[in-house]
Amino acid sequence: MANDAIMELVMRLLCVEKSAIHVATPNFFSTLMSDGWDEAKKFFRPRDKRTMRDVEPLRDRDLKMPSQDATVLIIITHTGPTTGGHWSTLIRDARGVGIERARWRYFDTLVINDRRAEQVRGAITSSPLWKAGMTWERVATPQQAPRSDACGPLSFAISVSYVRWTEKLNHERLNSNDIQVTLSTNAETWGTAARQLTRDSAQSRKLPQQHRAIRSIRFKTTRQHQVGGTTRRAAAADYF
Repeated sequence: MANDAIMELVMRLLCVEKSAIHVATPNFFSTLMSDGWDEAKKFFRPRDKRTMRDVEPLRDRDLKMPSQDATVLIIITHTGPTTGGHWSTLIRDARGVGIERARWRYFDTLVINDRRAEQVRGAITSSPLWKAGMTWERVATPQQAPRSDACGPLSFAISVSYVRWTEKLNHERLNSNDIQVTLSTNAETWGTAARQLTRDSAQSRKLPQQHRAIRSIRFKTTRQHQVGGTTRRAAAADYF
């Protein structure tokens, strides 16, 4: 299982590759869960209390911290005990729709029950990161192999794949539809590849352009439509 230091190191590589991507330190979510927003907000850029925007000019150390107004914000959530807990992925994407209508997407490779998902959602929706016009999507995510501890590397692989997949999409349509994630290999092979991706990225301090762990994940949009007043989900298709 990847520790906090490794997860923070590799996740920050996304910020280097794409400046519009902001990543919260793993300590943010665990602090939010245990101590609430007043303590957890220290992991974001300082805010001007009058304008409720980032303080300007930012100090160098603050530039490395995520903004509450980030267009794309990725939070790797750690729930459960400090050792032996579980990593999952939370992405807020405001591209094409604006921050007030941003969509939160939650990816979990180990769905045992609904309790963890509700904990994550409750922590976010009770914080200033959530706005009234935002939406929440719990994405059906490929599951890790039984008795596997690859949740951290898999969360990293999902984040990289999502960022690269969405780079050239119509973002307004992306954030008006649900998405579906499928796997082109088996769970054990995916977990092994994700561990290798994490090790390679941590050692080289950069993200590989191609990697089996990234290619193994397939994202598609799933359009919703109204039928007799009921929202139904159309067959998954890539509409872009």
